[in-house]
Amino acid sequence: MCKCPSGYTLMDPHDVLKGCQQNFAPQSCDEASAETDLFYLQEMNNVYWQGSEYDKFQGVTEDWCRQTCLADCYCTTAVFINGNCSLKGAPLPNGRIENSFMGKNLIKIRKGNSTSKSAGSANTKRKDGSTLIVVGYQCSSVAWGFSTSSYH
Repeated sequence: MCKCPSGYTLMDPHDVLKGCQQNFAPQSCDEASAETDLFYLQEMNNVYWQGSEYDKFQGVTEDWCRQTCLADCYCTTAVFINGNCSLKGAPLPNGRIENSFMGKNLIKIRKGNSTSKSAGSANTKRKDGSTLIVVGYQCSSVAWGFSTSSYH
């Protein structure tokens, strides 16, 4: 099954491997208007995207990690685990549910309804009953194994 996180929709409902796209206006990279107050980070438990890190920090707090992602227009999600913060940008390929992943995945979403697209999620059941989480502007065509059949 494939799902897009809240605030994201499938790019192509007929091809889930193309991934999800933001269902809201992206954050401006104009330094004069950082727009940090227009976004929030939604926690996604047991969800992990392999790769896609463009910046890593050690010895930081979760609050620092959150604020850094919110202030960075390229940050799509921040992963915080044991004082380490990884910032990831789009696309986020190979998203998956891993019950063994003990970190926090914090995905950036715009507050309110600042888009002309309708919000929603799409699900596709895979033959093996597993769940694939895809987000970003495209998704790798490689799907890996998963440990559960649903995501919260």
